[in-house]
Order: sequence, then structure tokens, then C-alpha cells
Amino acid sequence: ERIRLLDADGVIRESSSSQEVGQRLDRTQQPCASCHVAGATPPIGTVSSTLTESGNHQVLFSISPIQNRTECYGCHNWQNQTLGYLMVEAPIADLNSQIQDASGQIGLAALITFVVLVGFMVPFLRRFVTKPVADLSTGMAEIASGNLDYQVHTTTRDELGRLAASFDGMREQLKASRREMEERNKELALLYQVALATGQLLELNQTIDLVVHTVGRTLGLDVVTIYLW
Repeated sequence: ERIRLLDADGVIRESSSSQEVGQRLDRTQQPCASCHVAGATPPIGTVSSTLTESGNHQVLFSISPIQNRTECYGCHNWQNQTLGYLMVEAPIADLNSQIQDASGQIGLAALITFVVLVGFMVPFLRRFVTKPVADLSTGMAEIASGNLDYQVHTTTRDELGRLAASFDGMREQLKASRREMEERNKELALLYQVALATGQLLELNQTIDLVVHTVGRTLGLDVVTIYLW
């Protein structure tokens, strides 16, 4: 919007607005006051940018010092470190529009990225988290209902897989314990029936016949033999 070329004393030597050539800028007024706080001089080499109001719109105000170099010594005193300043005022209306357009594009890209990530994450979670947890929950419900033949199947090797394997091992132990307990209860029931029968009979042959038939029927045996001393 505007370009100025100032000397070291702040006098405008060249400007895109020719009517201000030769004027001295007041360092206590904007836009100079943003850098010359309380009359202080910015460090040599500072490139400053600030947002200021120009008329009814905002501009980006930038000032860059022009350093004295060896090739400048033919016309300028080598003791002067700074020969002048280049001041540029750029409107930011177009920049704001570009930022808004870019924000929309960024938002759309973020939405697409989120959808793609969700599309990848849902099958992953279903396979490695949701399904193993559901299988483990179903196995617990089956075992709680007394179905010790239900086996928890899992293909993962993570913590859920190890938990499912431990759970299935516990199921096998419970199944073996139940089988052993049922066999023990069957033996006890058989002994009780034999003891009850022998207590009611006095004849040895009748007692033996009853014991043979009771043991064979209860244990599902084809042949039962009793040896007497």
C-alpha cells in the first residue's frame, strides 16, 4: 500500500506518496511509537512488524534497517552503522481472505482425516478390542450358568488374549474338578445304597445278589464278581 525510504534521522527521502517526501516522522506517533517506546532506539539490525490501523482498514507495518556496508563507504561515513530504513505498509484484507479460505480447507482436510482415521480404527477396535471383550464376556456368562464346555476363542496375543487363555485354563480346571466331584458323589451314593441294602437283609446270598445288581446298575458294568474269603 505504501513504501517509504528514510534516512538515519527519520526524514522521508523517497515514498510511493510523493507529497510526503522531505517530511520527518515523529517517533512518538504511530507507526513509529510501537518500536520507539519512551524515546528508546531499537537495536541495530531489528526488523519489526506490527499491525496498525490505516484509515478504516488494517495494514501490516514493517520496517527494516539499511546497514552500512563496505561497498557503501565511498559515499557514507564508515562510522555510521545504519544508513536509513525501509518502511512498508501492506493491507491485510486479502491476507485475511486467504486465511479464511485456508481455514476452510484445513477444516475440510481435518474432517476427511478424521473420517479416514475412524474408518481404519473401527475395524481395528472391533477385531482387537470389541470382539475379544465380547467373547470373554460371553464365556463368563456361560460358565456362570454352569456350561463348562464353552470354550473362549481368541486370536489376539495381547493382554486380552492372555486373559482369555487364563480364563479358559480356569474353565478346564473347574470342569475337571466337577467331573471328579461327580465321580466321588457317585461312589458315595453307591456305598450308601449298598450299606442301606446290607443293613436290611440277613441272608448272605441275598445281600451278595443285591450288592452285585446295585453296583452293576449304578456303574454301568456288564460283569460284577465278588470274591469271598
